[in-house]
Amino acid sequence: MASLGQWWRRRQTARQIAQARDRGVGLYTRAWELPQAESDERELSPVESVLGWCRETLGRCRRPWGIDYFDLTIACSGPDALPVRSARFTRMRPIDLYQDGDIAAQIAALLIGAAAAGGEQLRIAASLFSWGDATHAALPATA
Repeated sequence: MASLGQWWRRRQTARQIAQARDRGVGLYTRAWELPQAESDERELSPVESVLGWCRETLGRCRRPWGIDYFDLTIACSGPDALPVRSARFTRMRPIDLYQDGDIAAQIAALLIGAAAAGGEQLRIAASLFSWGDATHAALPATA
């Protein structure tokens, strides 16, 4: 019977995590306009801006039992607000944002393609979902 009880608890936890996700727990969004309005701050490349926001956001997320996975969706639109390009990254880990290579190169390729298709003015929208935040919300309250 112990295995049936474990199965039931896992199933119940999975359902609670899905409900937390449906409620928007762990969902973060951000948008950028290119070219950026003039500012006093050092201008970052669009890839650096997206990666920096992801790093900062994930730094504030919970990681119960080491669950640090996240999903990232990036969509780009031109001046007419029509979608130009988009990409979805799933089951990523924070370390992926710090290593040179795959995700930075994929984001760069996405933004270069979007700029070519969308023209000079480009809107970038990103949404990040933290599996750790959703899992934390599904955990029973402790005394």
